Amino acid sequence: MGAVIAISGIIGGVAITRKVPVAMKSEQSGSSVEQVLSVADKPKSKPLKQKTSKPSIAKKESADMSIARTPMLIWQQDFNAVDSSALDSRYWNVANSALPIYNEEQQIYSPGSSNVRVAGGRLILEAHNSTSGITSGRVDTKGKVRVEQGTRLEASIKLPKGKGVWPAFWLLSDNQPHTAKLQPTESDWQSPRFYMRDGEIDIMEAYGTFPGVIEATAHTFGRSYEKQHNLPDSSDVFHTYWLEWHADKLVIGVDDTTYSTYEKSGTSETWPFTRDNQFYVILNLAMGGSGGGQITQSTGDNWRMEVDYIRYLQL
Repeated sequence: MGAVIAISGIIGGVAITRKVPVAMKSEQSGSSVEQVLSVADKPKSKPLKQKTSKPSIAKKESADMSIARTPMLIWQQDFNAVDSSALDSRYWNVANSALPIYNEEQQIYSPGSSNVRVAGGRLILEAHNSTSGITSGRVDTKGKVRVEQGTRLEASIKLPKGKGVWPAFWLLSDNQPHTAKLQPTESDWQSPRFYMRDGEIDIMEAYGTFPGVIEATAHTFGRSYEKQHNLPDSSDVFHTYWLEWHADKLVIGVDDTTYSTYEKSGTSETWPFTRDNQFYVILNLAMGGSGGGQITQSTGDNWRMEVDYIRYLQL
């Protein structure tokens, strides 16, 4: 894929509680990869070149509290510049029907081009009715691109429309440092919230049953912190959803608005977002279940999640 920006020298290129899965071991299992991009690649990064629409970046001030640092681009995908309909396997995994389904969701994930493709300068994740049920799309960077403390992750997304849709832009731990210390058994992985010892960060979730509302959540073993934000045109235009992960807080927002700040407190049970914890990116369009609710397809619905670009920057 010609215009993928990589750090290895190819730089170009509402109120509803989400029920999370009880067992996540299969979700977290390892995979063979060509390389892993992370903050460790910083020496090869370069200053961010903004598009015509400049996303808001929370300032991180220097010791004299007067000079703001310029975020440095670590990795990005600008789908306007991709000249293939398929995703670059160096950076993306595409889910298939073998992926376990949680939260009583009704979709079957399919890697077919009708569900996952790059078209018109966008990554498209699309759900369809079929003879075997509802098929949809999910992609992630597990084992390939990792997000760490001291960074910003952002994506420009237009959301689907219709009762039952459940799109999300979120993160799970790739290296699981906190659960690994416990030497977990199969039974441990079946325990409620066990996987949350490594945390989960939901940068953006939206529920078709509650149109015009987005939600951000920090899930930990000790608590889940949710915040909602009204965004009436989220299914009509692109918005930039972002996370800034600092040593003492997670800051989540959309465009120029910060609407969720989760601050460090206590032990790893409420703050697993430590420097040694590395997360992978997930973009998916779930259907139905405890978040999406009843699926009712009507005229004017659009079961399509579109991603213009995704960027990963060092603060």
